[in-house]
Amino acid sequence: MSDRLPWALTRAFPAALLFLASSCAGPPPQSSRVIVASIGPLGDWAAHVAGPAWHVLCVLPPGASEHAYDLRPADAARFEHAQLWI
Repeated sequence: MSDRLPWALTRAFPAALLFLASSCAGPPPQSSRVIVASIGPLGDWAAHVAGPAWHVLCVLPPGASEHAYDLRPADAARFEHAQLWI
């Protein structure tokens, strides 16, 4: 098992993160259920688990750094109807 760990960390894990990073979509329809995820990979996971009946929003926009991003008042309006936060 220890032989597989370096391969997973250097190749499979980064590739999976790149694939999952583009999961968060735009504003939800008014009648749908909403999940808010803090980052893209969590948003993709939530979208796959919840299915098409749920709309997933990401707090962190694509390409933004989680270390430098500050929430704006407009974000509160986007996320106020969420049923679940991840």
